This record gives sequence, structure tokens and C-alpha cells, in this order.
Amino acid sequence: MFARVIAPVAIGLSLTALGCNRNASADTAGPAASAARPNVYQAKGVIKAFGEGKKTVKIAHEDIPGYMKAMTMPFAVAQPSVLDGLKEADSVDFSFTEESDGRMLIQSIKKR
Repeated sequence: MFARVIAPVAIGLSLTALGCNRNASADTAGPAASAARPNVYQAKGVIKAFGEGKKTVKIAHEDIPGYMKAMTMPFAVAQPSVLDGLKEADSVDFSFTEESDGRMLIQSIKKR
């Protein structure tokens, strides 16, 4: 009689434990995936200078509400070609991300 009672209880507990384990691994994938994507910020500014090989551009940008005060700073560009047609003193609209290594990386930029 003891075996007839224990067997169903043991099976039920095993299935419950398996179900909990599966949900835990699914939950941990969600936040990690969203944390890996950097925020994209929109800004306006004036080009002050280009770095060697147009791999960076120094921009005097306006205040970015809730993120950064107005300042002049360098931004990296993944593709130097995004700067084609732009020159010093151009007013620009641009979007950028803050990368995990601290670089500010321009995603898009256009003359205003």
C-alpha cells in the first residue's frame, strides 16, 4: 500500500520540478537578450571636426533630454561613408548608440 501512494506522489513532484526548470531558463533568456541591445538616441548638433580617415566626427550637440547635457564630443562611425557630403560647420540631425565599451557610435547622420 505504501508503494501505491508514494509512486504517484513522486511522479507528480518530478513533473512539477521539470516544469519549473523549463520556465526558469526561458525567463533568464529574456532580460539578457534585451540588455544586449543598446538604446538609440536622437540628437542635433554642428560638426566641428573630422578624425583621421573619417572614423570619428566631433560634434557640438544640443541637450539630449534625460540622457546628456549639451557638449562637444567625438562620435565613432561604423562606416566612414555615412559622413560623405558633410563638412565642418554643417548642422546635422543624427542618431547614435552608447556601446558596451563606452564609445558613442553614430547610426545615421544627415544635414539639416
